[in-house]
Amino acid sequence: MSRVALSIELESASVLGGDMLCGVVVVVVSEPVRCDGIRLDLGWHTAGQGESDAAVVVSVELPGGDWPAGTSRQPLQLVVPHGPLSHCGALIEIAWTLTATAALADGTAAATQGLILKPGLLSAAPAPAVPQMPAVTAQQRPPGRLLARLLPTFLGVGLALLGVIVVLAGIAVIVAAGPAGLAVGVLGLGMIVGGSRMALRASGNAVARRKIKDIQLQIVPRSLRPGQEFRVAVDFRPAQDTSVREVRLRLILRELATAGVGAHRTTQTIEKVYASAQICGARDFAAEERFSAVHMLALPPDAPHSFSARSNRLLWLVQLDIDIDDWPDLTEPHPILVS
Repeated sequence: MSRVALSIELESASVLGGDMLCGVVVVVVSEPVRCDGIRLDLGWHTAGQGESDAAVVVSVELPGGDWPAGTSRQPLQLVVPHGPLSHCGALIEIAWTLTATAALADGTAAATQGLILKPGLLSAAPAPAVPQMPAVTAQQRPPGRLLARLLPTFLGVGLALLGVIVVLAGIAVIVAAGPAGLAVGVLGLGMIVGGSRMALRASGNAVARRKIKDIQLQIVPRSLRPGQEFRVAVDFRPAQDTSVREVRLRLILRELATAGVGAHRTTQTIEKVYASAQICGARDFAAEERFSAVHMLALPPDAPHSFSARSNRLLWLVQLDIDIDDWPDLTEPHPILVS
């Protein structure tokens, strides 16, 4: 049994970024022992569906000495960073812990205390321990299984081809037995139309851009704090006469959690929509007719920081969705930095 037992008592287990974390390290000594000092490590780690990432952000030293038997309390004070904020999502959890480790003459004694990091009043740049979020272009999409992405296209093409076979069968019936094959032919034509539309809608932005061009999305400011309001300006032109059902902006938090090794390394993705605003309803556009609109969005006060580590990411997006009538919809996600 260890001669020393440590525990951590904090004034509050919930702290704002940039504030002072205060408390005491309680030391219980059963037999006199020499301690070379107590190291306090404040850090974060991830849990959830991805492999764990972790970093120590702040370290301080408390004095040691010759400890007699009994109980003592050593005060602790340290300034906590502004991020990454504590987060408990569907795929990723970001948790903060304070660890006290005493270096003894014959080993070590340690204690750990969890805490919750919330947005501070004056936010700063992301903590250096968090790798800088790589640039994400509007054309990038969350990773997923190739088959899942292509399945709607395959089903649409398959349905259309089956419709062709049904039409040919209907024609054969008409030739052999007269009007009795007409219903079969009509069914086949319906399958061709339905399958073609399914395949067309599943083809994505590449086809949608044949209708909509010169798409611009200006976000000011692009680096934001939790709770902050920001301006989004949308501008585009139809390449040809086009009807849209609506144009919508969405504020999205995308979680990406990666696990596995080599060819078995996979990424799960989930998105949560925090705000959705229609900026244009049903409308017919003439070719080259310019559309412009400005809308204000706001981050929630408890919005987690943008976060990027080896196996886990939190990515904030402003997404433009254009619902084009009888055509694949256009989706343009643009990243913003929350810190």
